[in-house]
Amino acid sequence: PPGWSTYRLGDVLRTVEREVQVLPDLDYRLVIAKRNRFGVVMRGVYKGRSIKTRPQYLVRSGDFLLSRRQIVHGGCGLVPTELDGAIVSSEYTTMLPTANLLPGFLALLSHSEYVQQTFFHSSVGVDVEKMVLDLDRWLSFPVHLPPIEEQRRVVDLVAVLNGARLKGAALLGVKRRFSQVLLDRMFTEASAAGHESALVRLDSVASVQFSNVDKQLHSDEREVQLCNYMHVLRNKRIDSSIEFDRGSATETESTRFSLRRGDILLTKDSETASDIALVSRVSEDLPDTVLGYHLALIRPLRERIDPEFLYRQLQSSGLRRHFVRMAVGAVRSALSLEAVRGTGIWIPAPSFQAEAIGVLAALEAECAGRVTIGAVEARFQRSLLKRLLSGELRLPSA
Repeated sequence: PPGWSTYRLGDVLRTVEREVQVLPDLDYRLVIAKRNRFGVVMRGVYKGRSIKTRPQYLVRSGDFLLSRRQIVHGGCGLVPTELDGAIVSSEYTTMLPTANLLPGFLALLSHSEYVQQTFFHSSVGVDVEKMVLDLDRWLSFPVHLPPIEEQRRVVDLVAVLNGARLKGAALLGVKRRFSQVLLDRMFTEASAAGHESALVRLDSVASVQFSNVDKQLHSDEREVQLCNYMHVLRNKRIDSSIEFDRGSATETESTRFSLRRGDILLTKDSETASDIALVSRVSEDLPDTVLGYHLALIRPLRERIDPEFLYRQLQSSGLRRHFVRMAVGAVRSALSLEAVRGTGIWIPAPSFQAEAIGVLAALEAECAGRVTIGAVEARFQRSLLKRLLSGELRLPSA
């Protein structure tokens, strides 16, 4: 583009080494550059005697850290102010830009498709996971840069956009916390709030079954779609838009575990307690989709309780803590069928159920809207940045 200059990367970046004498009784902060250009973050604080890799090097705020073994996966980033004075191993290369390149613009360049390609083409090795950067080759690649003042305008604009996105993310976090607090209060104070309510066993208002349908394809069984553990973990609503796994089931299993609108799916076991009793709900009839192993099928009795109300109640913090306490196992935590069936459920009047569903659904819609806005903003920013870094779009001077 007019006014831009072409350099070699080695012309605008210089390597710095600040070797540190690691003393056994001192504490040291170690940092890493995360994959996918997710930045430089704290690895941990360690006594010098426990740091076995030598030598170690000091990093300063504004340094560009580059992991030679992780660079094909995006292991690079600027050292933030709060990590000034941390240390890294010799696996990292520490670089500083020269007068023709702003640190902030360098950080943006590292996200560009072109620079990502230069990292890959400068790395050697047969296995992608084990490729190592040839630094000299990488520094020989050309790079096209706008004048410093234009770089500064681009950096300032991206900072403003990032600030707006952070505020949006913070607002989403507040809305989600408020929704959870409100939900918890509804199910701990339903009686005290003046609504007639009864505490009953879950199996008195819903049928509860544990699926035994595995992931194997058996030639003598009916071919079906399988709704598995990860589908429930990743989706609050289960519908036909999800790409389910292929599987097979007997006629009996298909009858018992095919999914219907209003069904609630619950994770009954997990390697970690935090993944116990997570729930999603089925929003449409899925007769050819069968619930897979490690999951419980809760089918509400509509004459006793609104399915959506039961789903919301199963999301409450009190019931989550209850399920975690009831889970047993040394390697894999698991709920028993009786523990799930015997769980206490509040049954308030239908009017209260309808009111609670309406309020919580409105909050959920607000959060979903904010997520959609955030995704649109992210796509816009990626497209804008691509055009700015290529010179296709220029920012005028003030």
